[in-house]
Amino acid sequence: MKIQTVLGLAAALLATQAVFGDTTIGSLNDTTNSSSGHTYLGQTFTAPTGVAFINSVSMVLHGPQEGGSNGNWEIYNYDAGANTLGTLLDTAPVSVYSESPVLPYTQAFNTPVTPGNHYALLVNWGNTDTAGGYFSSNSYYSGGTTILSTDGSTPVVFNNYDMAFEVTFAQVPEPALLGVIAPLMLLVRRRRAS
Repeated sequence: MKIQTVLGLAAALLATQAVFGDTTIGSLNDTTNSSSGHTYLGQTFTAPTGVAFINSVSMVLHGPQEGGSNGNWEIYNYDAGANTLGTLLDTAPVSVYSESPVLPYTQAFNTPVTPGNHYALLVNWGNTDTAGGYFSSNSYYSGGTTILSTDGSTPVVFNNYDMAFEVTFAQVPEPALLGVIAPLMLLVRRRRAS
């Protein structure tokens, strides 16, 4: 009886890891092109099915030729049809130093999203800055595109280009799995109480 309980718990934990695992979109691999001299730059994206929160974001960025630059990560709702940034959902500071080496910068978030909705991930320098980011001239991500701005308000869309970026999401728990885990947890609780 104990072996069956342990095997059942092990199977439930393995299933939990598969269901609650992270989903990542984008790629940090293509750093063939660099863009700088913008107030902000970033990537639009679509939240995949089955996700609930943005766990983290990454972009391959570079600083100015000398010193460093301070800016903010910003996550917005994005209206792809009107090409407008919507509500600012989350923000965090980012500091980027020197022009080399080429590094991905990562920030943890806990930002709620709705699957299928469009969002924009920006690095906003607050003014026209020589810091920038890397992008691919071959679009590899079909759920969005590179956007940037030189005036701080009007996004310019670069179709068929994608930033070197990643967005990692936490998945929504499967209701059916919760129905399996809850009885197992009760069983373990009863055993401990005995």
